[in-house]
Amino acid sequence: MSLANKLRQLIPPANSASSPTAKPAVDLDPFLHGKEVVTPFGACYVIE
Repeated sequence: MSLANKLRQLIPPANSASSPTAKPAVDLDPFLHGKEVVTPFGACYVIE
């Protein structure tokens, strides 16, 4: 078994953002004047 196959077994499969179990983005604008957006790499806070 190759190292890549071992790592694939350890890392959980990525879920799509459209799945019903996905958490909604948290609105932090009142505190930090920006917003949290979901990217392919995970949640990210964006200041506009």
